[in-house]
Parts: sequence; structure tokens; C-alpha cells
Amino acid sequence: MTEAREAFGKYQAKMCQVSYEELKARYDEFERISGERYLSETMKKQWSSWLASWQVQQKRIDVLQERLSHALDAVDEAENYLHVALNSVDDETLCKSYLLSTVNALRGGSHD
Repeated sequence: MTEAREAFGKYQAKMCQVSYEELKARYDEFERISGERYLSETMKKQWSSWLASWQVQQKRIDVLQERLSHALDAVDEAENYLHVALNSVDDETLCKSYLLSTVNALRGGSHD
């Protein structure tokens, strides 16, 4: 939540045309005195909306990072497979043909 709060503070600072540090100091002081970060209900609603949006985006990022990780694992596996295949084929022509068919298969194409 710290990152989300910082991003929200930077957004608010930009909207108020003050530095983030100045706005943060004001929020920190207000929170220290009152126990609440934001005075108005409007600001509380804006923060709640911002946080909800932040959390949705974070979930999307997590899904994309997981997909990327799986894709990188697949690339590593394909590279290892090609290395083994290249080492096991002696004839250069056969090797090139095998390599091309493997690359096409990885791309989802035909084995021609």
C-alpha cells in the first residue's frame, strides 16, 4: 500500500501544483494530529478509488509477470532442446533442416 499511497500523493501534488514532499509533509502532520490521512470525504473517496484501481492494475501486472516467466522458461527449454539436437546431428544439411523445423514448430508453423 505504500507504493499506492506514494503514487496517489504524487498525483495529488501535481493536481495541487505543489511538490510531493510538501504535500506529504502536510498529510503526515495532519495524520499525526487527527489520526486520519485525509480530511474531506471527497479525498477519502478519491483515495479508495485510487487504491482499488492500483490493486486491479497490480493483479494484472502479476499475471503478466507470471506469463512472461513461463514464456522465458519455454524459450530456455527450446534453446536447450535445440542445443541437444544440434549436437546429436552430424550432417550439416540435416542439421539445418532439423533446426528450421524446430523453429517453425516453436512458432506454431508447419514443419516444412
